[in-house]
Amino acid sequence: MNSLMLPSLFVISVVGLSVLFALPPTGSVDAHSGATGIVKERMDKMKVIGRATKSISEQLRGKEPYDPEKVKVLAKEVADHSGDAMTVLFPQNSLGHPTEALPEIWAEWAEFERLAVTLRESAQALQIAADNPQLPVEGSLRQQLLQGFVAAEKLIELPPEAAFIQIVQTCSACHDRFRLE
Repeated sequence: MNSLMLPSLFVISVVGLSVLFALPPTGSVDAHSGATGIVKERMDKMKVIGRATKSISEQLRGKEPYDPEKVKVLAKEVADHSGDAMTVLFPQNSLGHPTEALPEIWAEWAEFERLAVTLRESAQALQIAADNPQLPVEGSLRQQLLQGFVAAEKLIELPPEAAFIQIVQTCSACHDRFRLE
């Protein structure tokens, strides 16, 4: 692994692993087993996003060899389950057990939609950026990614880590606001 990547990959180690939101923590597998209907469907799709994100993280952290073609496929999985494909899974007040969705989703629907679209656009940007050189994302760009969002048009010109950081930030922002801990 390129030693220049170590400082920037530290954030992926700390923040990136937190996106494993869709992979149930120990003991909660049974909680998801009772899901049916739309709740089960969205939990299943979130697991797909979680597995794809985890695999991308492993590659960017050097735990797996970096394969831009595999990253593209994984980023496509995230994109395919984001945006409208995600919001359709949250019909009004679909809070059946064992959902982890909070009612705030429907009270703040525009923000939920914005985050779902940002996730899709960031994942689509990663599909393109996967071929870019793996350089560290540092300085003001890193701060910008950690404090807000960068337009997808810019992300496609940056190292793949930039789009991945934005994916992680988007997932975290949505979960912090709209998911039961």
